[in-house]
Parts: sequence; C-alpha cells; structure tokens
Amino acid sequence: MGDRQGDLENDLTLPSYVTTDAAVYYRANKLQLGLNFKNIFDTVYYQSGDTSLVYPGDPFSVEATVKYQF
Repeated sequence: MGDRQGDLENDLTLPSYVTTDAAVYYRANKLQLGLNFKNIFDTVYYQSGDTSLVYPGDPFSVEATVKYQF
C-alpha cells in the first residue's frame, strides 16, 4: 500500500507499507486442512485514520481451517 491521506481534510498522511501472507493446504479425499499466516514479519502499519485517531493494522496471526465434504 502506498502513502495515502488519512482523513477527508488531507491533514494526515498515512505511510506506505508491505505485509507478507502465506497459506498451506492439504487435501485428502473429502478432508481439507489449511493454515493461513498473516503479516508474517509482524509489520507495524496503519490501515486508516482521522483527525484524532490512527487505526493500526493487525499483527502477525495464524488461522487454521478444517473442511469436510459430506
């Protein structure tokens, strides 16, 4: 994401950032397992803001999924 304005009055500029995500899946017959890794390098970034608040992005997280088809 590049530099962008954080509010409608253009009083705040949010800095650019890069995050890295990855996913691993395994499928066997009707079963599917998955791991999603978000913001792997735990980059500090700001999603949005306004004149009085800046909203940080999510830190590193892992999400596991299990899917079974009947």
